Amino acid sequence: MAATATSKAEWSHRISPDDHGPYVTITACLMLTAMMLFFGIRMAIRWPWTKLIGLDDVTTIIASIIGICQSVCVFEAVHYGVGRHAAEVSSDNVIAAEKAIYASDLLFIVAVALSKLAVALLILRLTSSKAHVRTAHIMTGLTAAWGTVGLLAIAIRYRSLQPWDMQYPNNAAEVARAWIGVGAVGILLDLMLIVFPVFLVYDLQMPLASKLTVIIGFAFRLPASVITILRLVAIDNVLIEQHAEDITWNAMVPVIYQQIELHYTIIAATIPCMRLFLKNFNTGYLGTTADQVDPTATMAATKGSNSYAMSSVRSRHMNSHNKDKEKGGDIRLRPDVSMTTSKINHDTSSERGSITSDGSDKIIIRKTVHVDWGQDR
Repeated sequence: MAATATSKAEWSHRISPDDHGPYVTITACLMLTAMMLFFGIRMAIRWPWTKLIGLDDVTTIIASIIGICQSVCVFEAVHYGVGRHAAEVSSDNVIAAEKAIYASDLLFIVAVALSKLAVALLILRLTSSKAHVRTAHIMTGLTAAWGTVGLLAIAIRYRSLQPWDMQYPNNAAEVARAWIGVGAVGILLDLMLIVFPVFLVYDLQMPLASKLTVIIGFAFRLPASVITILRLVAIDNVLIEQHAEDITWNAMVPVIYQQIELHYTIIAATIPCMRLFLKNFNTGYLGTTADQVDPTATMAATKGSNSYAMSSVRSRHMNSHNKDKEKGGDIRLRPDVSMTTSKINHDTSSERGSITSDGSDKIIIRKTVHVDWGQDR
């Protein structure tokens, strides 16, 4: 039970056998710093922002802001006693710590849902196939529904008007069941976000190494699912097996896992946008959108290759054809039976730039015509 004596809340800044609060603070600070670092990288990639910022970026920005607010709530929870035994914390501070944890839980759900949504929106931004677009829309809807239902499940307690109070009968078990359900569905969504890019690149005409690089970029979400499982096990141990006894002390481990999961999930939403992974989308199928997301990455991918983006070639052909029409010219083909093989070789030694792809998902046609040369005698 919490001490009835009133004691002043203070920051935990020294680790001791009876005070593990600094573990939470250090974890939160490290993960928050890493998240902000990747956020800065994403913003640098998207420069100029007025041209390259998309819905996936806006969603990540909001998730990052909410993630910062969530960590502030965790700092407050540590300030009021998380990491210390409840017997050494006043009852008022225990309640304040539980309220801070409750607020951080709600912000956690929103931030994680937005980070998953950002990945779904990025996939939607990178594809033009109707089937893939339809699937990406479904994933976006499922993610939004998961976030909404998860927020309500964690926020509402049917038998209590004080949902943050884990000492209230049945509150702890109800919260644990809600977290396990929300976490299990969240893991399934992460697996979908990992597997879907496999089908996205499966039929593309690109090297296997490039396909694997793209898939690995999205597969960085997998550790988040592992952390989710560890957090759910810790929650089950605290709220069900220990019946929320000594809540300020036992809540430390789930809160640490929560900080790692939250900020890593936001980081994982940015990793596929990095040029190392995005440049591999510079193919005839996804060239347009990849160029819009990061033109520097698509230029780097095309430079040094022996192929041109077909839409640009097509555009130059159409421009030339239009000019011929303006001059009154017309292209006529001889009806002779002939066979001509045309081959274009491109020397990359003198190449200084590259032509970006703009919707080059059209089929490249090669025509072979047989020529019979005869002489009338």
